[in-house]
Amino acid sequence: IDELEQSTHGGELNVPIEQGLYDPSQIAATLGQVITGALPGRTSAEQITVFDSTGLAIQDVALAAALYELARQRGVGQPIELVPGR
Repeated sequence: IDELEQSTHGGELNVPIEQGLYDPSQIAATLGQVITGALPGRTSAEQITVFDSTGLAIQDVALAAALYELARQRGVGQPIELVPGR
């Protein structure tokens, strides 16, 4: 999942949790925990990974900022004026 609270209350996991078919304790880790190494992802080829992305604006902004900076460093892209006169 990308974020525990959001995924269990508004993501696709919400329905099976509400129906009693899935327990939030079965969630192994968040994407951030796996990426940072705080918790393991799959530990064997037999394990199955399911990722429920609810879409977090902060992740979108962080990625956009990283891509913008990379484009500036490489001198690629085309500047656009989002707010006229600024």
